[in-house]
Amino acid sequence: MRNLSFRAARLLRGVGAGTLAAGLALAAIGSDVPAANAISKVTVTGGYYWADQPPPQPPPVGQPLGNLPNPTVPSGDWAVAARHDESNMETFVHLDLSSLPSPGTASNFVLHLAEDAGSAGTATAAITVAPVHEYYGDDAIARPYNERPTVAPNATKVQGQRSTTGEWTWDVTALVTECLTNGETSCGMAVQPARGTFQANLVGPTAPEDPTGTRHPPYAIGDAASASTGSTTETTSGTTETTTFTDTGSGSSPLPDVTPSLPEVPVAAVPNPINTPIPPAAAPRVAVPVQPASTGGKPNKALPLAFFLAALGMVALLGSFMFALGEAGEPALTRTGTVFRTLDEWLAASGSQSKE
Repeated sequence: MRNLSFRAARLLRGVGAGTLAAGLALAAIGSDVPAANAISKVTVTGGYYWADQPPPQPPPVGQPLGNLPNPTVPSGDWAVAARHDESNMETFVHLDLSSLPSPGTASNFVLHLAEDAGSAGTATAAITVAPVHEYYGDDAIARPYNERPTVAPNATKVQGQRSTTGEWTWDVTALVTECLTNGETSCGMAVQPARGTFQANLVGPTAPEDPTGTRHPPYAIGDAASASTGSTTETTSGTTETTTFTDTGSGSSPLPDVTPSLPEVPVAAVPNPINTPIPPAAAPRVAVPVQPASTGGKPNKALPLAFFLAALGMVALLGSFMFALGEAGEPALTRTGTVFRTLDEWLAASGSQSKE
């Protein structure tokens, strides 16, 4: 029996030592293998501008009556609206790219905005997103149109898609890649009406999450990698427009006329019918911040398999010791040599004489 225990213990120790060595070797080799691009979810901040808001008077008068409240937009929301193909409300947002590698590239990056109460005519609405590179703040609440950031006349505009539940999405991969390439950690974008008559109230960042998931704060999600990795960047051609909205702050009327008419956006430019439900950009994905390239480290280098093997080896070694050790201590082979036999006979004779 002791021979069996000894052999079993040696076998367990060999298995444990081999497993432990394999785990450590895999950990050492795998530490130099870069992981795949991580999925990142970034926050979105911004504000909106209203064509019917009177512009401030020249100094020193300013705007004594203050900002006119817009009763059609819930507090904390943003808005995009058009009247008879004329822009009436526009939203300008910033995507926080500070957690992404810079310079870097993006792929499959999608901007998500959700409609709120008071939206009207959005089933056939057309809303585009265009890049904005000049500085502007995020605290605009129904501010005048003459305070809007500038959108380049030749800027590439991405056509938005709307689901039947009021979820608006735009593939902003090309826009985010441009910002990462330029080293911009706050990526500015204009959310503007393209045509029609509608008003889309969009949930702002201060709104609570809706348990149904159809009314959520704005966010953008996608993949990003350091430019040095040479990974392929997926871009979107979008819909190119040369339309600009003229500021409506001029003139003596306290409520200036709305901006000039916008050219029709070709129907062929819309990838899917605007009122057709669209699937989400991807399966629900967990946001994992990407380690900035400036740290010089290699993000996501952990190899769970190596550590599991190492742990298994340790457990096997400990198990072999527990199996082998007993009351007599370390197991040993049965003593059958002549020396041990002579000692046993001597000890037995000494014991019998002491008893007499």
